[in-house]
Amino acid sequence: MSKMEELKNKIRTSAGRSVHQELIDIFHESKPKTKRKKFEELHTRDTVWIEKDLKKN
Repeated sequence: MSKMEELKNKIRTSAGRSVHQELIDIFHESKPKTKRKKFEELHTRDTVWIEKDLKKN
């Protein structure tokens, strides 16, 4: 059964609740929260040495 059909069935069977509340409930159920990764988890730092003759100022 699709999410839309589930929503329609809930709306038909709900007596005291508003359609708006049903939409909010479906939205919160179907959207899992994902933790955003920190900058340090996505990047690494490397230090390099470059000869002075090779580097342009």
